[in-house]
Amino acid sequence: TFVLWQQWTGLHALEDHFASEHVDAFLEAIPDLIDGEVTSARFDVVAEEQLISQEELTDYPLVQLADNTILH
Repeated sequence: TFVLWQQWTGLHALEDHFASEHVDAFLEAIPDLIDGEVTSARFDVVAEEQLISQEELTDYPLVQLADNTILH
């Protein structure tokens, strides 16, 4: 398992990062470094006051990231 965790000041900063040459080089090299699929997920960080309730959570579908990994 290889995990990259990055936190950005905003979507614009993330888009600039993905448009950079070093990300292109990394994405080109990664298939030779791993055995299997590359899975990517993006999360928005919000203030605690913006969190949704457990009841509201059921309105959103679960996302299965891998065989034993489900994002709620």
